[in-house]
Amino acid sequence: AIIAAGMSMVATPWAEAKMSLLMHEDQKVADIRGIAAGRFSEYSHGELVFYTEDIDPDKRMHNVFVQNRAGGKLGIVNAKYGRMENLPGGLYLVLEQGERVQGVPGEMDFIIEKFDEYAVRIEKKETLLNQHREAIPSDQLWLSDKLHDVAEIQSRLSIPLGVIFLSLLAVPLAKLSPRGGVYGSLVVAFAIYFVYGNLKRIGHSWVVKETIPASFGYFGVYLLLLILGGILLVRLYGIQWIMLQMKRRGKA
Repeated sequence: AIIAAGMSMVATPWAEAKMSLLMHEDQKVADIRGIAAGRFSEYSHGELVFYTEDIDPDKRMHNVFVQNRAGGKLGIVNAKYGRMENLPGGLYLVLEQGERVQGVPGEMDFIIEKFDEYAVRIEKKETLLNQHREAIPSDQLWLSDKLHDVAEIQSRLSIPLGVIFLSLLAVPLAKLSPRGGVYGSLVVAFAIYFVYGNLKRIGHSWVVKETIPASFGYFGVYLLLLILGGILLVRLYGIQWIMLQMKRRGKA
């Protein structure tokens, strides 16, 4: 039960959060990975237009054209080679052996220069981090009064509690019907687990829809398991034996 609690309350939300973050970062560079030879591509909110004639197996680009707008100025770059490289400050398009023309459109004052190497920063696409409720840490859910968050924390708690209560039912189930043998007890156990799982899902849905109080959605299923366990114990040992055990524990 302790391991199950650690998995459901800590490990699983942490893994979900990491997965959401990785998918978020992957979406940012999806356009950059889609660079293809012979096709114009736009980046940095349309301020960077990029074209390459060919890309070799080593991801080196040949005959590269770049149009870049920054600070009201327009820059045109032609280069023999180009490559994508992660440098301090972000992702850059590094161009080699080319010529750069920069100026303000409509004016005659242009700067023309040749270069051996020139780097253009590429801004990653802005995307929203869509973090699912399953990725929210359990301590944040505890402090929330939103019904969806309450239902989520109840779902996480149901895993270790289910292990405890279902394990307690295993003892009377094992001795329930000697005539039915092992298979008879297994059928009953599967039926109980099936009903338990469905009641959990129904309770989760009812809590979210405010059909029932949140506290009942949490305790209701386990109250039924306790009642069922009591019935099985009475049937197995008798009410007198159970009362005797309770008196002995009271005296102790």
